[in-house]
Amino acid sequence: MNWHDLPSANSLEHDVPYNALRLSRKETLQLGTIKELDRSGPVHLWSLWHYQYSALPNNSRFVRVLCLERPRHVAGWRKALIPCASVIYLPLPTENTISALSYVWGKPEKTHPIILDGCVFWVTENLFAALERLQEQDRILLLWVDAVCINQADLKEKSAQVQQMGKIYRMAKLVLGWIGPATDGSEVAMKALAYIGKACDDMPDGPCLEERRQLFEEVLPEDSSSPGKAFPTAQVMAIFNRPWWTRIWIVQEVNLAENTYVICGSSSITYRHIRLAFTALMELPMINARFNNVLHSRIKGIAIQSCKPRLIESSMDGIASDPIPLATRLIRATGFGATKPVDHIFALIGLTSDMKELGIVADYNKTCSQVYTKVAAALLHRQGNLQILARSRNPKLESGLPSWVPDWSQPPPIMIWTPQFPVYSAGKCSLKQKIRVTGNKLTIRGIIAGRVEKVGCSWDFLSAVDVKDGPKTMQGILNNVRDFVDAHCFAYTTPEEKEDAMWRAPIVDTEFGVFGENGRYNRRATEPMHRAFRSLRQPSELSDPSLEEFKHRYFTAAPILRNRQFFATSNGYLGNGPSDMRTGDLVCVLINGDVPFVVRQVEDQSGPKWLRKWQNMEYHLIGECYVHKMMDGEIWTEQTRVEDLVLV
Repeated sequence: MNWHDLPSANSLEHDVPYNALRLSRKETLQLGTIKELDRSGPVHLWSLWHYQYSALPNNSRFVRVLCLERPRHVAGWRKALIPCASVIYLPLPTENTISALSYVWGKPEKTHPIILDGCVFWVTENLFAALERLQEQDRILLLWVDAVCINQADLKEKSAQVQQMGKIYRMAKLVLGWIGPATDGSEVAMKALAYIGKACDDMPDGPCLEERRQLFEEVLPEDSSSPGKAFPTAQVMAIFNRPWWTRIWIVQEVNLAENTYVICGSSSITYRHIRLAFTALMELPMINARFNNVLHSRIKGIAIQSCKPRLIESSMDGIASDPIPLATRLIRATGFGATKPVDHIFALIGLTSDMKELGIVADYNKTCSQVYTKVAAALLHRQGNLQILARSRNPKLESGLPSWVPDWSQPPPIMIWTPQFPVYSAGKCSLKQKIRVTGNKLTIRGIIAGRVEKVGCSWDFLSAVDVKDGPKTMQGILNNVRDFVDAHCFAYTTPEEKEDAMWRAPIVDTEFGVFGENGRYNRRATEPMHRAFRSLRQPSELSDPSLEEFKHRYFTAAPILRNRQFFATSNGYLGNGPSDMRTGDLVCVLINGDVPFVVRQVEDQSGPKWLRKWQNMEYHLIGECYVHKMMDGEIWTEQTRVEDLVLV
C-alpha cells in the first residue's frame, strides 16, 4: 500500500452534525446575531477599541459563545484578513446548539489580533490558527473558546465558569480538537491513522487479534524500501508528540462531548478512529508475539512505544465520561500538563461524582499548596482513601506541600498500586483505621514492619525501550536480584522461597496483558511468568516459542523498576522501593492500606526531651513499596503493635 495515495483525511467536513451546526450567514444577519460589515474598505487595526468584557447575567447560569463568521479585512497588520466574531450569551444548559474548541493555548508572548464585536482582542498564535481554520465565508459557527468566552482577569467569574465546565462540554454537540497546523508530513500521517482507525472500527467483532493481524499483513509490506510503501512512522510519532495530547483540560473536553474530531491543518479524524489506530499500533509487538513473530519483518521499523500521548493512554486506562470519584480520576489522569498547577484539580471537576461531598470547588484565589492539601485531607479524612498516598513522591515541584500530599502537577513514576487493578491487600486486618488531619499533619494508624538495612542498585536509567531492546540488560538485572537475595534476604529459608522472591519482585508480582478473556487486565503473576523469568535470566537458543508472549509481558512489567531500587529489611525481606530511600528508613503497613510505604523519621523534633518522649514520632513519607511476603496481610498477628504514625 502506498500511504501517500490514500484519500485525504477530512472526516469533519462530511460530518452531518457538524454541518447542521453551521448556520447560514444570511439567516444569522436577519436574526440580528451578527451585523453586516462595513464594505467601504479595510479598517485600520489600530483605530479600533480594545474589547472590554461585559458582566455575565449570572456567572454560574450563563456562558458567552462566539459567532465565528467570515474574516475581516484590516490594515496595519501583517495579515490582511483576520478572524472575526460576535459574542452572545446563552443560558446553561443549551443542548446541541454549539461546538467547543479544544486546543493548547501556546506561548502567551506570541499574540495575534481578532475582531470581537467590532473591537480588537488579542489571542495566542495557536488559537488564531484554529479560528482561521474554522472560519467560513458564508456560514457561521457557534463556538465556545475558554480563553475568549471566560474573562480570565476576573477570578470570581473564572472560578464560577470553571465549576460549570462539565455542563458546557456536555451541551456541545461537537468538540473540535485543534492539534495545530499541518507540518512534519502530518497529511500522510493523518491519512494512515484514518485508514487504520476506520478499518479497526469496521471489524464486525471489534478489533480482535486475528483481524488485526490480517489487517497489518495487508497494509505493511515485508520490503518497505519502495517509495511510499514504508509506514510513515516518524510522521505519526510527530502527530502524537504534539502538546495537545498531554494537556489536562483535554481529558474533560474529549470525554464529556458527544463527538470529538482531531484536526491538524486541513485534515481531520474522529477521536474514536485515531484512538483505535494508536492502540492497534502500540499493541503490534503483542500481536506479533501471539502469532509467533509472523509480523516481525513488517513491523521492525515501527516503534511508536516511546511516543505515549497521555490522553489516549488514559482512555485505555478506563477514563470515561461517567462521573467517578475524584481519587480514581486523579490517579488515572496523571502526567498531563497545565498552565496553572491548580488546574490539575479544577480541570477534573466536571468528570467527578463526589466534589460536593468533599467540599472542593474551583477557587483561583487559593494557592496551589492550599488546594492540593485540602484535596488530600478531604480524600483521607472524609473517605478514608489511603491509596492516594501511593501517588506521593519526592522531590515535589510545588513548594510548601507536606510529604503525604501528592503533587498532582508532576508526572508520577509507574505506580505499584493502581486503582483499576487493586491486586494487593497488605493492610488487611480486623483492626479499624482512624485518620486525623490537623493543619499539615496526618495522623494514621499502622505498624512499623521493619527497618531498611540494605539498599541495592537504583535503576534510574531504565526505560521501556531499554528493557524491550536489551535482553542483556534484563539478564543483568535478574542476576543482580539473585545475588542480592542470596546475600541479604534471610526471611526466605528454602531455595523455592528465594526463587519465588527473585522472579516476583522485579515485576512487583503483577502480570499485564491485553488478551485476557475480559480484555486488558493486570493480575498477580502466574506460573508462565516464572518460566519466562528463567528463560530471560539464562537465555538459550532452544527457547520455548510458547514463552515469547510471557517474556514480552515480563518486559512490559519490568519498567516499574525505573526510579526504584531493591532493598532488604532488618528482618530479611526483599523489597522494591523509591530510589531516594536510604538505609535507616522504615517500612510501615497502614491499616486498610493496599501497599506498604517507606517513611523516614523527622530529625530534631521540637520541644523538650521529656515532652518528646510522650509525643508521637513524626515521619516524612518517602513513597510506596513492594515487599515480598507482605502484600497480602501476612505481617498481621495477634502480637502486632499498632501505633499512631504522624506524617508531616
